[in-house]
Amino acid sequence: MRSRLAARGIRDAPALEAELVRGLAGHRPPRAGDGPGGTGVLGGHRFGDDPHALRVRLATDLLAGARGPGHTPETEPAAFPEGADLLELPGAAQALTQVQSVLADLTDGSSH
Repeated sequence: MRSRLAARGIRDAPALEAELVRGLAGHRPPRAGDGPGGTGVLGGHRFGDDPHALRVRLATDLLAGARGPGHTPETEPAAFPEGADLLELPGAAQALTQVQSVLADLTDGSSH
């Protein structure tokens, strides 16, 4: 996977973050604490990881954008209830599929 990303110029966490932000832009409304572009994607370098490590963190709130119609930042709770299964939110599978799709596009469909 690293070689396929490198072929696209993605050699570090900031570049991976930028490409994921670009690919996921518009898939959900921005939220407090979001990374660049309001996508809920932050490179590992923002948490003290080696910038050359291809590591990102995805906010669990990324799934909140998939709650379905009628949910806005004003009507949603500030945080998910403790112990809530985020994967059971309406549309969560769609949100995860979007992340998977962007990663597949960046690696020409490769998971290796």
